[in-house]
Amino acid sequence: MANRIYIDIIGADITFSAICQEDINVQAISQFTRISDLIPGMNELVNLITTSGGVMNNQVSSAMGWVKNALDVPIWNKTEPVKLALDLNFFVQTSGYGDVWRPTMLLQSMCVLSKKRNGTLATPGFSLRSIGKMRESVKESDVKKLQENAAKADSMSRDLSLVEKSFPSDYPVSSKLCSIYVPGIVYIPIALIESIQVMWSKQLTDKGYPIWSKVNCQFTGASASVFEDNFLSICPKPVSANPRPELLSDEISAAAKGVGKK
Repeated sequence: MANRIYIDIIGADITFSAICQEDINVQAISQFTRISDLIPGMNELVNLITTSGGVMNNQVSSAMGWVKNALDVPIWNKTEPVKLALDLNFFVQTSGYGDVWRPTMLLQSMCVLSKKRNGTLATPGFSLRSIGKMRESVKESDVKKLQENAAKADSMSRDLSLVEKSFPSDYPVSSKLCSIYVPGIVYIPIALIESIQVMWSKQLTDKGYPIWSKVNCQFTGASASVFEDNFLSICPKPVSANPRPELLSDEISAAAKGVGKK
């Protein structure tokens, strides 16, 4: 069974899902520096002292060798946001517009400039108005709400009453951020699309919409990756082997009484 990705466009009240038929590539990176890089000339000085056998005795020279090793130990500098490379597939089920064309266009709109109604351009990523969202904390209820919204969106996209005139009036003109959720793998509460590449089907529906699209997206988080927020919060919950322990204790008591009677 192919996994499914859930996408919620922040501030636009738009949630939809897509099928992941290719493997999912999650990238987490931390950058490191060395103490010796922070103090110019320190490495050269330690090397000079360490190799000067005629000046320093063996004990001091050995100690300086340890100092040299300590200066070269990698020290954490910063952790990059999670990056998520996905190949998404959209297939027509009941509506070429709702199942294929609309969600694909929504993703493309988040990676390019958009014209606002006042004529100015909305840029991808953060704006001065949306940068405050980085302070919001991750809650388990966020994931559940995202799933519920996506389930509703999936049923709506297959509803023939969803007419084409709702697009582009409902697409995110001023919001270029989204939440990404891949069940059991990763959750990015605030993400942006760095790049997107779309392949459209050459076959069309009777209304002129492609019958499928394949979308390659590069998502990146807005802030440094935190294990509990991005990974641990969405791990599948283990199912207890004995969900009702009181039943087991009753069964043990009944069995003990039966043995006593014998």
